Amino acid sequence: MTDGTSQAVVIVGAGHAGGRAAINLRQHGFAGRITLLGDETHPPYERPPLSKDVLTGVAQPQSTHLVAAGGWDAIDVQLKSGDAVVEIDRGRGVARLDGGESIPYDTLILATGARARTFPGRIEAGAPVHTLRTLADAAALAPRLRRNARIAVLGAGFIGLEVASSALQKGARVTVIEAAPRPLMRLLPADFAYWMTWLHASHGVDLRFDSRAARLRANGIEMEQGAAIAADAIVVGIGAQPNDELAALAGLDVEDGVLVDEDCRTEDPRIFAIGDVARLRATQAQPTSRIESWRKAEDDAGRVAAVLCGVPARPRDVPWFWTDQFGRNIQLAGEPSDRFTPVLRGNPDCGSFVIYYLEGDVLRGVIGVDCGRDVRSAQKLIQSRAGIDPSTLPAPKAKAAKTVSA
Repeated sequence: MTDGTSQAVVIVGAGHAGGRAAINLRQHGFAGRITLLGDETHPPYERPPLSKDVLTGVAQPQSTHLVAAGGWDAIDVQLKSGDAVVEIDRGRGVARLDGGESIPYDTLILATGARARTFPGRIEAGAPVHTLRTLADAAALAPRLRRNARIAVLGAGFIGLEVASSALQKGARVTVIEAAPRPLMRLLPADFAYWMTWLHASHGVDLRFDSRAARLRANGIEMEQGAAIAADAIVVGIGAQPNDELAALAGLDVEDGVLVDEDCRTEDPRIFAIGDVARLRATQAQPTSRIESWRKAEDDAGRVAAVLCGVPARPRDVPWFWTDQFGRNIQLAGEPSDRFTPVLRGNPDCGSFVIYYLEGDVLRGVIGVDCGRDVRSAQKLIQSRAGIDPSTLPAPKAKAAKTVSA
C-alpha cells in the first residue's frame, strides 16, 4: 500500500493504540479512508493517568484524550464511538457493528486492547467492587477515595499499587491483599520489590502478602484464612486479559492474544493486531510475548502505519514501563531480573537511585527512581548489547526524596 487513495483502513478499537495508528497513518501520508471504531462513548484516550492524576482529581478526564475536540475531523478520520464490532467477515472484508451497520475494509487493524480480570471467587449482592481500566471506571471509583474511607485492593501489581498511592493521597485507609509473597512477583526482581514494599508500608499501606480473598461481601472481604477485612470499596487489580474473542470468532490464531509477526500482521495478510491484544509469535530467536504498556501501544501503532505506507519502520524500543507512586517516579527498561547481577548507584534510603542488571558485561535491564535521564541512557546500552565496564555505570545526580502527605 502506498498513499492508499482508494484504500480503506478500518481500526477496531478506539483506544490509545488504535488512535495512534490512525494519527500515524495520516502523518505517513496515507490518503485513503480511515474509520476508527470504538465501543466506549469517549474518543481515544491514554490510560496511564486513570489510576493517578485522574483518580485523584488533579487532571480532568479530557486531558487524557489523544487529540483535542474536533481533531479527528481535522485529520479526516471517521470516529464511530459507542457501537461495538461484533463480527469480522474476512471473506467479504467487512466489520459488522452491534447496531447493524457493516463497514468494508481493505485493511483491518485490531486494537481491541484488554479488560480487567474479574474476581474468580464469590461476590455477594451489594459488594462495592470496582476495577480500573476505563474512564468510566475511574469516574465510578474516584468518589470512594475520601478521607478515612476503607479501601481494599486485591492485587499488588502496578494498578493495585497506584490505586493504593492515590487513595492514601486522598486520605483513605488502604489494605493491599496479594497472593504472592511480594509485589509484582513476575515483573520485579526481589531487591526492588522489597523497596516497593517499604515505600508503601512507610506511607501507611497495610500490606497482606501470601493472602487470598475467598468472598467479597457488602461490608468487605472474607479471607481464605477466615479473617475479615472491612472495606467501603474493593478494587480488583489482578491483571488484564486480552480482548481476542473477536479475532478468534473470525478464525484468526489466538493464544492469550492475537498472534502476529514482527510487523504486527496476523496470518491473514489484510489483518493486523496491535497494542495489548497482540502477541508476538515465537521464533528461533525469541519466545512468544505479549506486553501491556503505553510504549508497546506507541511502537505497534507506528510500525503498522509504516508498513501500510511502505516506509521504513523505526527499530523497536527496549521494553519500558513507568509508574508514579507517593511522589516517586519509577521507571523500568529492558529485563531487570534476579537472573542477572544487580549494580546499585545512589541511595534507596533517602534519594534517587538506579539499579543496573548485568549478564556478564552486557547490560540487560535497569530500574530507576527519580532519575529518568539515567534510565534513558541505559536503554541505549541495553539496545546496543555492547560489553561495558560495570565500574563506569553512572550514579544519578543527588536528588532529595519527594514526600506525599495525605
